[in-house]
Amino acid sequence: MKKLSGEQRKKLRQGFVSAYPSITELKTMIDDKLGHNLDAIAGGSNLEEVVFNLIIKAEAQGWLKDLVSAATEANPEDSDLQSLAQSPPLSKGGM
Repeated sequence: MKKLSGEQRKKLRQGFVSAYPSITELKTMIDDKLGHNLDAIAGGSNLEEVVFNLIIKAEAQGWLKDLVSAATEANPEDSDLQSLAQSPPLSKGGM
């Protein structure tokens, strides 16, 4: 997958923070959908920092598309997150 630009990363971070407004909700989604321990992969002192670190880690390790797919599957009513998932390079056409 093509690397995200800084602006794309920012929009994705904002989408995650909006869709998962607490660290607990984000932890639950990550564990339920991906089987990962959020504390072990992306620490931080607040939600925005945790989401930033999560996106950076997922992108570096090649599972960002899986992360976005899991987030949209777990929260299908969030139209902003759904829109982000459909935009390149996160969409199937952007791979």
